[in-house]
Amino acid sequence: MKTANCSPTALEIGNNIRKLRIIKGYDKQKDFADELEISKVSLSKIENGITDIAYSRFCQIAHTLNIDIEIIFKDPAHSIAKKLLPPRNKALVKI
Repeated sequence: MKTANCSPTALEIGNNIRKLRIIKGYDKQKDFADELEISKVSLSKIENGITDIAYSRFCQIAHTLNIDIEIIFKDPAHSIAKKLLPPRNKALVKI
């Protein structure tokens, strides 16, 4: 008897990271990879579910995107997740 697998796959998590990256204004992989201090190739492998990610990397990604870590495991297209994901503000605030 098969049991339902409720946890997301590496590919689903990678797709979520890609969506979150774009929602937060990192349109280019290279820009986000530079923020994470990893290569573009490494980020591509994460986003394509090719490589396993350590907990510390999940924390780093969440911190860089300014989100709670659990959002990485949810589909960002879901309306609740969208409410929690204000875009990254690219404008400089002058005081």
